[in-house]
Amino acid sequence: MDELKLFLKENVFEKLDEPSNDQKKSALRMHCFIVEKRDGKIKARAVADGRTQEKYMEEETYSPTVRLESIMLSALIDAYEKRHVRTVDIKGAFLKAKVPDDLELIVKMEGNLAILILMNQLCNEFKIDQHGVMYLKCTS
Repeated sequence: MDELKLFLKENVFEKLDEPSNDQKKSALRMHCFIVEKRDGKIKARAVADGRTQEKYMEEETYSPTVRLESIMLSALIDAYEKRHVRTVDIKGAFLKAKVPDDLELIVKMEGNLAILILMNQLCNEFKIDQHGVMYLKCTS
């Protein structure tokens, strides 16, 4: 629920009452992965399935994710130089990314994910259509 609340707090989505056929066809399906952590807490991540997107050249994409080798090398140098190191987790940092103005990014939620939003009354303006699908537009 925290993950979904964060989406709403950051105004990531706006309702899309009557999506066109093109919007429905280009919509990315949202999935929710749920994992029980070692301390017993439940962690969930909602992600968009990009397999249906157009394929882009590698030069057209960019991911700011750090490679594991870079982290290990930095840790090795820090340990060798006896540095004091701290980490920071910025909750929902990826939600602050800007969507280009010329890109219309539509997601669809269905099944339990859509029902969670409605049953917990997280957002009364979002509605499920007659096929059990909720279409949302990502805002920039």
